[in-house]
Amino acid sequence: MGISFGANTSIVNGIESDVTDDLIRLTSPSNLTGLPSLTIPCGFSNGLPVGLQLIGKALDEGTLLKAGYAFERTNELRFTKPIFASAMKLN
Repeated sequence: MGISFGANTSIVNGIESDVTDDLIRLTSPSNLTGLPSLTIPCGFSNGLPVGLQLIGKALDEGTLLKAGYAFERTNELRFTKPIFASAMKLN
């Protein structure tokens, strides 16, 4: 799923939905449970960055941060640059 900056809707698997609803649905489990979570870049969709959300065990932020750091250090995408909004034609 790639969402353009300023978009109000997204299309996932051919289904249009509200961006705010999607963000709440995807982040509320860790917010409600109080579990530590971390989002790191993991790829691109249509030239826009995609994030990977990791959720850790309660009171174990250190392990979560180590896992995120290890992923970033071993992922070849760290050398790839996204298409910036200034280079894209925005309405």
